Amino acid sequence: MFAPVARCRRTKPVTPWRRLRWATPLVLSAALGACATPGRLPAVPAGLAAQSDIGIPDARYLVTRDSSAMAEEAREAYRREAAGLAAAGVTTPPPVSYLAISGGGDDGAFGAGLLVGWSESGSRPEFDVVTGISTGSMIAPLAFLGPRYDALLKQAYTTVSTDQLVKAQVLPAILGSADSLVDPKPLANMIAHYTSQQMLEEIAAEYRKGRVLLIGGTHAARLAKRAWMSYQARRTWPRSQAG
Repeated sequence: MFAPVARCRRTKPVTPWRRLRWATPLVLSAALGACATPGRLPAVPAGLAAQSDIGIPDARYLVTRDSSAMAEEAREAYRREAAGLAAAGVTTPPPVSYLAISGGGDDGAFGAGLLVGWSESGSRPEFDVVTGISTGSMIAPLAFLGPRYDALLKQAYTTVSTDQLVKAQVLPAILGSADSLVDPKPLANMIAHYTSQQMLEEIAAEYRKGRVLLIGGTHAARLAKRAWMSYQARRTWPRSQAG
């Protein structure tokens, strides 16, 4: 039998002032919601729509809508790998290895540490396909390029804290002068710091061998429909166009 639960007794009388104090946050929230909520803007402003086309065919896939293009890319990757192996005189295909890295914010340090330790053990394979989402999407390019990027991976996850990357801007967002509740600039600056033209060229070189790097993302305009996109780092472009 369960023991009866003792009833809690109020130790202070509920005065009109206390009722008002409890109600004030609710009233303010309702007022701000009614007066200050900005309207939803287009996902891509009309003046920037042309720039959203990065000029690389099949560089992104909305996989929940149509996965045929992505499936064809997988077949192309196999053909590129087979051609490279044949040119090298390899008749028996090597084992295939895939790596999928989950999200988790600063818990991505555990995934980074696993990869570094895996390299130190001497048993880490070269992955044919690497993909990641959220913080995993930032680990993925470094994991894709192999142990020579372990030092950079370790630095990124041991010298930078969440507090440095997440800067709240709640009041500006409520008042409509900011696009989001969090300032994206610190994270964008960190990604730019750890990404170089050489890295892009190395990813492109591996792509030509038949390896594939897929970066998972969210289509914000279709979030309610759970539409996901994978952005494929498959080719490089001149530095003059990289910005």
